[in-house]
Amino acid sequence: MTLEISSPAASTLRGPVHSSEGFIYYSRRLPLEAATVAYESSISDPNYSLVPEYQGDYYSKVQDKTSKNRNFKAKDMCLIINIKLGPVYNIWMGTIALDNDTNKSVVISTATDQILQSQEIHWDEYVKRVLDLPSNKNLVSVVGICIDTVNLYLLHEHVACETLDKRIQSTKILEDWKTNLMTPSEVLSYVKGILEGLELVHSYGFLHPGLTTKKILVTDQGECKLYDFCLSKDAVAKVAIAHTQMLNNLNHFAPETLLRNTYTQACDVWSIGVVIWEICSGGSHPFPATEESITRLKQLPLPPDKWPDEYQALKNRRVFDCWEEEVSLRPSLNQLRLSFSKISDSLEHYDGQPTVGASLEHVEDFSDVNILRTPMS
Repeated sequence: MTLEISSPAASTLRGPVHSSEGFIYYSRRLPLEAATVAYESSISDPNYSLVPEYQGDYYSKVQDKTSKNRNFKAKDMCLIINIKLGPVYNIWMGTIALDNDTNKSVVISTATDQILQSQEIHWDEYVKRVLDLPSNKNLVSVVGICIDTVNLYLLHEHVACETLDKRIQSTKILEDWKTNLMTPSEVLSYVKGILEGLELVHSYGFLHPGLTTKKILVTDQGECKLYDFCLSKDAVAKVAIAHTQMLNNLNHFAPETLLRNTYTQACDVWSIGVVIWEICSGGSHPFPATEESITRLKQLPLPPDKWPDEYQALKNRRVFDCWEEEVSLRPSLNQLRLSFSKISDSLEHYDGQPTVGASLEHVEDFSDVNILRTPMS
């Protein structure tokens, strides 16, 4: 069976593209004669220079030329598999043709027609701001943009990964998840990577409403990557949309978001506290997954301490500070990251039975921490 896939300039795919034999991918290949002509013509190109054989940087000119091109033509983009048709974004897996006649796998997204018409989300401004972000190992990299006659597409790298919640679940063996733990060094690496990525996101005017372990990617190299954040001025609109799709409880949003429909950097700090707790407790939620708990926060008991013995040295009072009802009492991301760095420095060794040195951030028993100091107004 032959399946022809066209570019978005010719048509728009609205669903998964596949055949009975599976998904079909194809790439542009030059016949040998054409490749020879291309090679000979490239030598006369003033932008091309031969590199001595003893120098290892054989492809520097090609790489430089390709990396600077972030604007792609519609004819060079191919939508292959629909990943999501949502209320805010339409997302596909696809390919983009590079200058050196190879295809690169990318994730392609654009705003839905409803969002563009209502202007609830400032898609064009978001894309412009995302392109300004520097390359960072804790963010999914932006490959570029593509514009056809109708849509502005944002292209992200395709990452070989799993979500953080899947990574946490994969550590469990039957009822005894503690037999297949991530090492303390892995946990600290994940936590610090997430915090560094979110710090960068905040510094460029973005927020991350709805941040959970399901919205964090873990690569095969063990790096955590953030995605799906938004302009700070679009955060409230994005929360309103999220409320129609997920449970409204304290494991997903800060109380002021649920009660007063506001969203700030401090709300992301609340969510980060939940993420850290889930990493260290095998995916357990710190708060009851009920809407009733939102209005009686003062009466909620401390989360049950399900941290295994191997993680006791990682206990950090700052995690509970993330859940202060009074927003001004929550730590900044930088303070939270530095507190974990101090705990990291205090560990004499990882991967087994870590011991603890002096660290003001470390607490021996979570029952000594009072997180409910100020009543919600």
